[in-house]
Amino acid sequence: SAPTLTSVSPSSGTQGSSVPVTLTGTGFVSPLTVNLSGSGITVSNVSVVSSTQATATFNLVANAATGAHNVSVTTSGGTSGPTPFTVNAASSVPTLTSIAPSSGAIGTSVNVTLTGTNFTSSSQVRLQGSGLSQTNIVVVSPTQITATFNISSSATIGAHNVSVVTSAGTSNTMTFTVTAAQNAPTLTSVTPSSGVQGTAVNVTLTGTNFTAGATVAATGSGITVSNVTVASGTQITATLSLAANSTLGSSSISVTTSGGLSNTVPFTVNAAVPTLTSITPNSGSQGTTVNVTLTGSGFISGATVGVTGSGITVSNVTVVSSAQITATLSIAASATPGVSNVSVTTSGGTSNTAAFSLKAASTLPTLTSVTPSSGARGTSINLTLTGTNFTPGSQVKPQADGVTQTNFVVVSSTQITVTYNLSSSVPAGTYNISVVTSAGSSNTQPFTVF
Repeated sequence: SAPTLTSVSPSSGTQGSSVPVTLTGTGFVSPLTVNLSGSGITVSNVSVVSSTQATATFNLVANAATGAHNVSVTTSGGTSGPTPFTVNAASSVPTLTSIAPSSGAIGTSVNVTLTGTNFTSSSQVRLQGSGLSQTNIVVVSPTQITATFNISSSATIGAHNVSVVTSAGTSNTMTFTVTAAQNAPTLTSVTPSSGVQGTAVNVTLTGTNFTAGATVAATGSGITVSNVTVASGTQITATLSLAANSTLGSSSISVTTSGGLSNTVPFTVNAAVPTLTSITPNSGSQGTTVNVTLTGSGFISGATVGVTGSGITVSNVTVVSSAQITATLSIAASATPGVSNVSVTTSGGTSNTAAFSLKAASTLPTLTSVTPSSGARGTSINLTLTGTNFTPGSQVKPQADGVTQTNFVVVSSTQITVTYNLSSSVPAGTYNISVVTSAGSSNTQPFTVF
């Protein structure tokens, strides 16, 4: 038999909402379809609880048709008679939930933010009470309005009602409190009165006439203020964050309240003590000039590089960044070999040291060329050897079987001449020629016998 539908609970809903409902009747069996007339209305989540009860969700879009709509149910036995369900229009009357700040002193203008719902572009703000006016009204969004409350010197001290008015109606009221005129704050000290670049400093400001909502400002690039807390009428705590590149020297600190702007007190930003982590290269030889790169932190303009030990001078110091310096170390030929300490000094102090090893100049001979580089068996070849650190008493190797040397002359520290007499029995092939002095043996150069 056909089902019957006796009630729908709840029997109404508001545009823009989803309404869980319970349907009561007889003959409910699965599958069961819930029919709901009217545009902008859909049904979901249909469930048969028993033969006399079912549940469903009525989804009402924001522009769903208002008024009474017929609800019926259909099973395999047929369709029930209708039962009404009413769609109500959504409320568009504005509401007001907060005003911030919620107070201001006589003789001041206060920028306020009003928060609520259903604000429209033509919204008006009402501020009741003589000596009070509102300007600069801006509807930021349907939930926010900004305005300026102007409080004359003749305004009545105490609470005043504020509301928002739109074409749909007037909101509830909230209070804005007018307080007595406030004296400007004074600032006597900030403790500590200095900090180091790249650190955050918790400070305590002492003075008078500090009030809730007070702000703290600091001049000087790279200084930000946070965590401002008004502990009392004479004390404020705050955090000054000093960037690594904040301006060195004296900055000014001030306090602002609704009563005005205080005097200023000085706060000094000091350079951080530099650190030195490495020097590259970290060694050099007597009689040479070495371009070095120093890596660390806290390097600033005007930094100097110091090196212990006599015979080493520093020039061309360039601060590339807060973490890098380049410089030139000129090492005298008479400088004492060993380890020297390198450091960086700025207005923040002197860094730790890094080691730079000074090595004795090398006296080993070097061989750069042998000319000519080949000869035939059974001939005599006049050779010229070029290199460095040749000394009287130098020898030329090899002195192989079948090879004799004549006319050996150390022409200079960079040149030797010698005649190689190659017998016809010398094996063909390539020989490695080197120069030997009392300091040791040079590298080799090839000489080919054919």
